[in-house]
Amino acid sequence: MEKLEYITDPARACFLSYHKNENTELPSNMRVVRGDDYKPELYKGFDDTVYTKLILRDKQIDEPVYPEGFKLVTPTKEQLTAHIAQCFPDGETPDSIDLWRYMEYFMVALVDVTTGRIVASAAADVDFGVKEGSIDWVEVSPRYRRKGLGTYLVTELIYRFRRFSDFISVSTKDSAALALFLKCGFREDCAWHILKAKKIV
Repeated sequence: MEKLEYITDPARACFLSYHKNENTELPSNMRVVRGDDYKPELYKGFDDTVYTKLILRDKQIDEPVYPEGFKLVTPTKEQLTAHIAQCFPDGETPDSIDLWRYMEYFMVALVDVTTGRIVASAAADVDFGVKEGSIDWVEVSPRYRRKGLGTYLVTELIYRFRRFSDFISVSTKDSAALALFLKCGFREDCAWHILKAKKIV
């Protein structure tokens, strides 16, 4: 894919960020189809998971202030690994997480000052070639949800991206995450069907 094609309409150009799309080989049992091209009758033998890709271009925001009772920290990769495991007790962590490739500047976490424990974390990446920031995950510990911590972390990443990217992308299949990103100003959404061939039994 040409860079200009992607930059012009990143939400519809491909499901992943440009960097990931260029470096990811799709398994033979999977298909990725944009929403307006999807015809269910053609994919009856596939399990379908629908993701929404969103883009944010306006990054003119003030420096965010973290919530009272919490402290912003730069976590180690080991701390992030532990927090992700806490958020996914069944062991089914997102496939896209590869902690070792992130710049520390785009790894953020909130610590509860009363316990000293990380209770919310997020990580993002930047592609300097197309000037794209991409948020890969935002996780909040179950007991701390609905307190604005996820909103703060997304806003913090947007603020950090302002000097490095022309736009920010994110893809999600979770309705709560979708509402969070829309609240934070993301738009230009496009549905993508991630199709995996059903196992024959």
